[in-house]
Amino acid sequence: MSETSEPADEPTETTGPTAEELDAQAADRAHQDELVEEWGDESFPASDPPENY
Repeated sequence: MSETSEPADEPTETTGPTAEELDAQAADRAHQDELVEEWGDESFPASDPPENY
């Protein structure tokens, strides 16, 4: 008796983001957070609007 192996009918694609995509998203989020902090600092006092509008 010999067993034959048949290919599995499972998808080979990943369903979630890759490690590289997660790293890129984290870097982009960090950059956006830095911009928000900078704009917040530039908007003090409130009577002087930031230059980025």
